[in-house]
Amino acid sequence: MKTTTVAAIVRREFQEHRMALAAAAFSAAMPFLVPLARGLHGGVYREARESLAFLVAASFAIVFALALGWTALSRDLAERRLGFYLSRPIPGGALWAGRLGGAWLLALAAAAIVWLPSWLASGGRTALVDLPLWSGWAVVAAAAVLVVLAHAASIALRSRSGLLLVDLLVLSSSAGAIAWLARLLLRRSAWGPLRVGGAVVAAAVLLGALAGGLAAVTRGRSDIRSAHRALSPRIWSGLACGAMGFGAVTLWVLSAGPSDLKLVGAVAAPRGSWVAVAGSARGALTGFLIDTATGKYSPAGSARPETRWWEGPSFSADGRTAAWLEPAGGATYELVTASLSANGAAARRSGFETMSLPDDLELSPDGNRVALVGSGRVEIVDAATGRLLTAEHLSATYPTMVGAFLGSDRFLAAIWGSDRLDLFELDITARRIARRTTISGLEGWYTFAFDASAKRVLVREKSGRRLRLFEIGTGNPIATLAEGPPQNSSWALFLSDGRIVYLTAGDDGASLRLFSADGRPERSIEIPRRRALPGGEVAPGKFVFATWSGDTSGTVLYLADLDSGDVRRVADGLYPVLWFATRLAPVAPGSDATELFYSTGDIRGLVRFDPLTGERRVILKGRKEG
Repeated sequence: MKTTTVAAIVRREFQEHRMALAAAAFSAAMPFLVPLARGLHGGVYREARESLAFLVAASFAIVFALALGWTALSRDLAERRLGFYLSRPIPGGALWAGRLGGAWLLALAAAAIVWLPSWLASGGRTALVDLPLWSGWAVVAAAAVLVVLAHAASIALRSRSGLLLVDLLVLSSSAGAIAWLARLLLRRSAWGPLRVGGAVVAAAVLLGALAGGLAAVTRGRSDIRSAHRALSPRIWSGLACGAMGFGAVTLWVLSAGPSDLKLVGAVAAPRGSWVAVAGSARGALTGFLIDTATGKYSPAGSARPETRWWEGPSFSADGRTAAWLEPAGGATYELVTASLSANGAAARRSGFETMSLPDDLELSPDGNRVALVGSGRVEIVDAATGRLLTAEHLSATYPTMVGAFLGSDRFLAAIWGSDRLDLFELDITARRIARRTTISGLEGWYTFAFDASAKRVLVREKSGRRLRLFEIGTGNPIATLAEGPPQNSSWALFLSDGRIVYLTAGDDGASLRLFSADGRPERSIEIPRRRALPGGEVAPGKFVFATWSGDTSGTVLYLADLDSGDVRRVADGLYPVLWFATRLAPVAPGSDATELFYSTGDIRGLVRFDPLTGERRVILKGRKEG
């Protein structure tokens, strides 16, 4: 293939389409006139002119690429005029490259004619408002791709042969397979792998179209149907390679295991040895259920973004069932449950779908019912069948809501208002909702926790300025446990025996205070003056907590004997998984959940550690990045 021959063909293409370039030159005035007609001046006028010039130029490039790619060779093939060129000493490859190359350069020339006057008027500078800097290169690449694809499509359609049906079948089946694979990646928010897979498909199809277009000219010569027969197998090969490449990327992403996980958060079952972990693995948001006793695991996705993983999934009180929501396609989410045993986790899609993510997802103690709480309503779903048992509207303002099952047939829902806490009880069997109490006059951002009997609620107000205990039935305060200045960190929770722990760290010191079930002070234990993170009871009366200096890389783990007041340092670089537990009732003393800790690092790990014996086992390795 001689370069001079290709250049001559390109030059001829420019001569034949010079009137189209004249139209582009006429349109170059549009970016100057339209902003003036709208009364724009100064910098606003310049930005509008430059943006409009780019958009018009890009439109010319796209339209020219499609139109010239469509007519570059297929019309001559269909009308048998291509033999005139091939009868001369012009190689088929040179003719193909010259025609398509000329079409591409014409498209770019038309775009440049439209864009250059505005660029020169701005002194050789341009501002693409709301457009990325690589937009210009994207137009150049898109024009080249469209020329090649339009050329291939025009040959197939102009041939009017029965082979076109096979083309459509291959195209539709490949597109369906790729769409199905893309849906799997979208359900994991795997945007990076999705872009890689898309690039693989685009490259394979483009190479197939290039090879097919060249073969159509060099082998089909002046017969459009012969050209089509030379074109199609190469297009099919490109589509097949693209689909297989996309499949390979998808399989690589979906085959990730816990060892590939960049851990964001974990949720431990209140009883038993199961823990749910989530983060990103191989470019996708990924979750797993892991049995810390056996090491067995099962995929367990989550609809929650990475930074909110600790809000789900939920476990039943006996630790035998887990539930979470996964994207179901479109704008819906499907409820998924899993039965947990020593043999593994058996996940089951319920068939129940919702349009919005709830604030809270709770399982009944036996795992047979699931509550979705949020958007001002409570929905109770049968876990086995996905049947909606009852739905009750509680609020029209849609504040944050959480709740807890009181057995299998009653549910306690809490509306987290700005200065009041409203508690409702839902009778599931009777489908009746009743307000249990309203606690008003709360100050600032407050947190609260129920005791195991759901008869008392502990409310921490305004950065720890006040801690009060209320009776749920009447809403009356039982006791004010603490009042004082705001704290750097403060956490209040119930112990398994009904007593209360208040962990605070502020400018006036740090302490762990113990109160009786009715709110009377029992003991105050001084702790190192750093921020504190609570854990759980590794044994009755043995409470674990961590201190940190502002970032979790410097955590120290302590074990407090609440009865004797002794506190000892048991580990460095660990902090409790339970520090941000969303369960409103206390976790059972000595359960595996109380022995699960994050290990610090750029990528956090997960460790099972017994503070009483010092026994340690790594569940997920933490590591440094880079």
